[in-house]
Amino acid sequence: MTTVSQLDALLSVRPAVLWVEDRLTKEYLQRIWQPDDQLFHFLIAGNHANVTAVVSHLREEGHEHVFGFVDRDFQPSNRARWKHPSANLVIYRPECLEIENFLLDWPALAGCRENRRHQRSRQAIQAHAEQVARQMVWWMACRELLSNFHERLTGTFPDHPKSVHINSLQDAEDYIKTARGWWNNLPGQVAHVQNESAITSGLQSASSRYQDSLNDGTWTEWFSGKEIFRSIRGFLFNQRYAGNDVMDTDLAKSVADWQVDHQAVPAELMELKDSLKERLGL
Repeated sequence: MTTVSQLDALLSVRPAVLWVEDRLTKEYLQRIWQPDDQLFHFLIAGNHANVTAVVSHLREEGHEHVFGFVDRDFQPSNRARWKHPSANLVIYRPECLEIENFLLDWPALAGCRENRRHQRSRQAIQAHAEQVARQMVWWMACRELLSNFHERLTGTFPDHPKSVHINSLQDAEDYIKTARGWWNNLPGQVAHVQNESAITSGLQSASSRYQDSLNDGTWTEWFSGKEIFRSIRGFLFNQRYAGNDVMDTDLAKSVADWQVDHQAVPAELMELKDSLKERLGL
């Protein structure tokens, strides 16, 4: 168990603390941000919700050098605010769906050191990835609609109130029924979710957009980078030498090194680093 003193020590190692979801994100950012990676202490929270919760808690405790970076996961990106320090941004969300989307870099995947066994060509890797993506259209549409429904039903769900605000049954009832307007809006949102035609039209609309992105070449931003990257890893390695997470991270580090060596680091992730540095005057 981490004690308060141990946590304070972790938070004071570097000028900036960035909480991320997993080891792959940590290792990837550390490599592409060199030598500025020494300014950041990367900590792993495990998932999107944990990043948000721990950053919020630490900020309430006065740790204003603590930030979070999470996958977009069907939520709106806030990249437009990265260049505005006054925006008081705490949790950063990129434009790509997941961190692995930045690794769908065909020259980097073909040229990285992990592509030694079969020496797959850039064209072969891209063709394999596109084939995987084309099989994911309806799955992505289903995930997007479920996320939309989840937001409708829980997006305004009240946070737990402070103890000083609830001193009676009436206080509790009033808070539940009025906080964030969720109580009055819930019947309408439930009705929308239970409308079968809304499900059909929502799925058709989403699948059409995913198909369009396949046709115009923008699909690498919108499809699940995690699933496609893992399939590419299997295509390159074709044998298991460790667990999935370890092998995925090894390939991510190799891609990162290639991107650094060839000045091909994704511009969006460099904007992220610069935004954090500017926020802290580094």
